[in-house]
Amino acid sequence: PLTTFFVVPIWGIISDTSDNISFVLQVTFCISLLGQLMVSLRDDVTFLVTVVFITAFFNAPVKSLIDSMVMNKLTEQRGGSKEEYYGKLRLWGQLGFGVCSSVVGWILSKSTGAPGQ
Repeated sequence: PLTTFFVVPIWGIISDTSDNISFVLQVTFCISLLGQLMVSLRDDVTFLVTVVFITAFFNAPVKSLIDSMVMNKLTEQRGGSKEEYYGKLRLWGQLGFGVCSSVVGWILSKSTGAPGQ
């Protein structure tokens, strides 16, 4: 949370200055993903703290940049406002995420563990 508080405005300035939110989002997402994958490489505390910090630095703006892209793409339709459609989009996105997470959790609970466990 503290990283997000300081980092998101910086990424917002970068995306506004470059006028290419999509590219900034792709870069931050890919580097964040790479950092998350690197966590499993070593068990050295200094390495882990560094990788987690870098991952947090690049992962922090992802949600805000996606929200900005969505707001830019929404158009007023059927007399509604952008905010109304944004709320509906977020509601159905969260419901879909909740249902899918529950299904995946159930599937994983029924699966067998890795060999040797």
